Amino acid sequence: DFIITSLGSPKEIIQKCKAKGIKVFCDVINLEMALKVQDLGADGIIAVNNSAGGHLGKLSAKEMMDEFKGKITIPVISAGGVGTKNGLEEKINFGFSGLSIGSPFIACEEADISPEYKQACVDYGRNDIVISTKMSGSPCTIINTPYVQKVGTKQNWLEKILGKNKRLKKWVKMITFFKGMKSVEKAAFSSTYKTVWCAGTSIEHTTKILPIKDIVKGLVD
Repeated sequence: DFIITSLGSPKEIIQKCKAKGIKVFCDVINLEMALKVQDLGADGIIAVNNSAGGHLGKLSAKEMMDEFKGKITIPVISAGGVGTKNGLEEKINFGFSGLSIGSPFIACEEADISPEYKQACVDYGRNDIVISTKMSGSPCTIINTPYVQKVGTKQNWLEKILGKNKRLKKWVKMITFFKGMKSVEKAAFSSTYKTVWCAGTSIEHTTKILPIKDIVKGLVD
């Protein structure tokens, strides 16, 4: 029914999906990106704020909506920081058409991920979320496990230098992303001491592993 794009130009995806009647929603972190994807024909925008889990933006949800008003005419969906009914209602009152909620559903019974990852979202909270650039070269939120504390959250000096080289930057970022996401995938789906788990600050409200229906009920009731 729909596809979400992130980290790169969605031009080709939008063109191919429109021909098949598939809607495309594009992750953006500022007005400049929002205007670009709107001009490309996106069906909606996912405004990724500075409380999002995984890759995140620099602006708060309200700052993004204030920037978009009068300039963006397609639906705008808020992403980041919502784990309660109050948080959901706040974003709707800001003027968003809807919400993209991820982190509260990591610890659901139906998720096909390791029990350790689910339990981590119960055991850790808002203050345990750190931003790492080692995963993809772009800021990404992860849980500050002992393994993360050991390996650090910053790119090494060689990665930084290569990442600034105009001719190599694209390839370096692609390799960094591939390696980083593979480590995230491995930690999510199997037991490993290399625990690199993506999550947002909204895991603060995750207190137990629940079925999806109960998580949704808690968000809307």
